Amino acid sequence: MTFPSIGRQNKIFLFDMLKVLKYLGVTLVFIFAILLLAPILFKSQIVDLIRKQINNNVAAQVDFGDVHLSLIRSFPDFSLTIEDFSVQGVDTFADVRLADIERFRFTLNLMSVIRGDEIEIKTIALTNPTFHIVVLDSLLVNYDIMLPSDEIEDLEQSEDEPGAFKMALRSLRVVNLKLTYDDRMDDMYMEIEGLNHQLSGNFSNDDVAVSAVTEIERLLFKMDGIAFLSNVKALSEFSLDVHQPTMKVKINENSFVRLNDLQLGAKGFVQMNEETMDMDLEFASERSDFRQIVSLIPAYFMEDFAGLDVRGSCIVEGKISGTYDGVYEQYPSMDIRMKAKDGFIKYPDLPAAVEKVAFDASIKHPGGDLDKLKLNVYQFTMTLAEQTFSASMALATPMSDPALQFAAKGKLRFDDLSKVVPLEEGMRIKGLLDVDMELAAQLSQIENEEFDKIVAKGRGELMNFEYLDADMPMPVKITYAAANLNPNMLLVEN
Repeated sequence: MTFPSIGRQNKIFLFDMLKVLKYLGVTLVFIFAILLLAPILFKSQIVDLIRKQINNNVAAQVDFGDVHLSLIRSFPDFSLTIEDFSVQGVDTFADVRLADIERFRFTLNLMSVIRGDEIEIKTIALTNPTFHIVVLDSLLVNYDIMLPSDEIEDLEQSEDEPGAFKMALRSLRVVNLKLTYDDRMDDMYMEIEGLNHQLSGNFSNDDVAVSAVTEIERLLFKMDGIAFLSNVKALSEFSLDVHQPTMKVKINENSFVRLNDLQLGAKGFVQMNEETMDMDLEFASERSDFRQIVSLIPAYFMEDFAGLDVRGSCIVEGKISGTYDGVYEQYPSMDIRMKAKDGFIKYPDLPAAVEKVAFDASIKHPGGDLDKLKLNVYQFTMTLAEQTFSASMALATPMSDPALQFAAKGKLRFDDLSKVVPLEEGMRIKGLLDVDMELAAQLSQIENEEFDKIVAKGRGELMNFEYLDADMPMPVKITYAAANLNPNMLLVEN
């Protein structure tokens, strides 16, 4: 087999192509070498800039480990990774670590790094961050680490000096966050574990379509020592329209928040002003089954939730509208309602059930002073092993002079608890509680001993009571006790 001879023009063409490929190869090698060397060449400038910006703006001990710079991973942008970033408190909070972040990664605009006039951040990713927030009083919080404004102004650079930051965020990712919030002033405590968050949107524009998804593995919330949420799993998905010049955030209708089985759809807007926050929000449960409320009962009261037979209906809905002003303690109006009927809860291996559960509760506030808030439990009834219990409650003027109205009536046979809920190993409880009482009083009436203005009547009896658990050496026994309630005294008999 023979091949046709290559003409002179074809030879020249092939020779030229080889020269082009040669120079192209050399160019690619040169570019690749720059990508490898650039992080080394610019590393000291970037690290110095980070330290300077942090130290100029915070009153805390900020430290971090190694800093990694890369162009290849995020080319044509610039990747900056900070390892073991921590913020330690000072003075009163010297023993509290505000933040501890295993890995802090930025993606920056390469040209902005080279120019040095503005650092343009496009993405932020936090891996295994831990935050611990402590509030001692209104003026003493450990997260207030920014220097006073006059000190910052002295340290701020002019427009002609390098080091300013420009945020052009497109993505924020948080992996496995842990948060502890300890508010000792208002006796509130919250723990969040296993939080994963993904936010996306082009924040270089004035109007941004934002998608935000947050998942929490464990949520605990306590107030006044009472656990309102215990080991709750949470998920939220928000579709937002953000107008950055006015900081108005519109929440679109397909947004929701889920706490265990309770899923609340949300819509409306929030606008963050310089000193206040305007809002008009609506939320409502997307399902009407009683199970969604039962799912929020702490696990130590309601074990093996997945195996429970739960029936009945329930709705949760609310509206929050107006202005929040933290300086003048002004709050938006609120109208929140929760109703349930025909509730039924039964463990598959136990003979009795909690049934005929019904309640109607509301939180109302016209706006302004929080002292105008009113909490009402118009009705609460349930039947436990054929014994019915009912109660109602109303709370007004909670800030200035709490006014409470309370009524309860019913019988509870403690022997029947083991027929309704599984008791812990070694626990034994029995006896009968019979209650029929009413109370209406204001805190000032009690403090001023104005007993003639207090409504207090009724009687409670406890008979053949016995309680024992695994941690007690011997049981508590009360053969008979009775309490008579009147405005002047609580008389305990026997």
